Amino acid sequence: MPYNYLAPPSPVTPTGQRGFGAYPPPITPTGRSQYMTPQATPALDHQALTPIQQSTLQTPVSQLWVNLPTPAKAPSFQTRAAAQRDAGPLATPASVEPSDIFLHKDIYYSLFYEIGRGSFGRVVYTKVTGKARGVVAIKVLNKIDLTLQRCTGSGNGGLRAEDIKKEFEIMRLASESDSKFLAPLLASFQDTKNIYFVLPLYSSNLEDRLRKLERLCLPMRMEEIILDAAQILLGLEALHERNIYHCDLKPENILIASSGNLVIADFGLAVRQQRSQLCKGPFGTAHYSAREVWSRFQPAYADIWSYGAILLQMMLGTPEPFFGSDPDARPKFVVFRQFITNSAAAALLSSILNSGPKHRPELSQIKDDAFFAGLNWKKVADREYIPIHRPEPAMPSAARNGFEPYVDLSQAQIAQIDYQLQEIDELMIDSQLPVEKIRQCMKE
Repeated sequence: MPYNYLAPPSPVTPTGQRGFGAYPPPITPTGRSQYMTPQATPALDHQALTPIQQSTLQTPVSQLWVNLPTPAKAPSFQTRAAAQRDAGPLATPASVEPSDIFLHKDIYYSLFYEIGRGSFGRVVYTKVTGKARGVVAIKVLNKIDLTLQRCTGSGNGGLRAEDIKKEFEIMRLASESDSKFLAPLLASFQDTKNIYFVLPLYSSNLEDRLRKLERLCLPMRMEEIILDAAQILLGLEALHERNIYHCDLKPENILIASSGNLVIADFGLAVRQQRSQLCKGPFGTAHYSAREVWSRFQPAYADIWSYGAILLQMMLGTPEPFFGSDPDARPKFVVFRQFITNSAAAALLSSILNSGPKHRPELSQIKDDAFFAGLNWKKVADREYIPIHRPEPAMPSAARNGFEPYVDLSQAQIAQIDYQLQEIDELMIDSQLPVEKIRQCMKE
């Protein structure tokens, strides 16, 4: 589909700042892009915008100028890179103004500061106004960084357009499952610079929880382990029912809501295929991956092994993985069994951490195991059990711009980058859950 068929959201840049937004058009003295055209929007009261936005826009809220037409031709890599070098750093936590403001389907997203960073993008603390109000996290994938990594072999090799599309589709399907134990994709959109995935804002993850317990020299209580393991299991079950296999299950990807409930997140390596179909490895994070992922394997059994590795960490109360990256040098579970005082847990882990994939139990068999005896699975599914641990609110990391200019690119590399940028531009990344569900997710 040609680039000019896309309809990316419009950045409202009242102060002319350029942080995460689209390739910046010329800014008029009033702070508006000269390419913007008036478009009627649903009437909103002034509470929908911050005082800074109200004073700088100098326009009635019902007549906001928010529609930025897509250029007939996508900006080249060199044009975008120059704009990105000129962009200021991310807003610091002390800043009162957002880096960028986007309007997408009657909801305003004000991007403030970075709270995390991964291999292929960063996570930004974002305030929501308009038809829904609250705070969310937006995963920002920078198109230039992704294509440069891929074409120059730097970083983790970047992402192809089909990789981004696959992650988007899997996140969308996971959201449609209505499982309370999968991180939902609230909305998604893109501009010429970035792709944006809107997610609920979670306070912490299981890895942080394990590290904190280690610092305090405290074991994780058995009641907490059982409930956490049950919630992870239900999230994994919801994925497998839709033929989605995570392939990178680890404590870092188990997020903890402010209520203390757990959800599975980060579907960047997930696959959607028939259960019997084989994947070609290697896949996932080495320390949490089953031995067979170094060759051809069935991802359903690999997910079950990773689940067992996480459960083992919770039982022994350490944030460090027990299994090294060399599958031939790994100790067998019998080495750790002597340290597990709960006999039911030891028996369950012994069956899950089996080197033979087809000898591992199915998810339904794990639910019926004696380790979960006395647990009401309907109450778990409805979140009627009150979690023991409730994390503190998410804190921002140091603000960073994150752009490192690449030099000595050949003309062939630039042409390849432009081609891949165009492929990414043409992805139809545009979705949004019902407003009521967005409101509900922000309350958790």
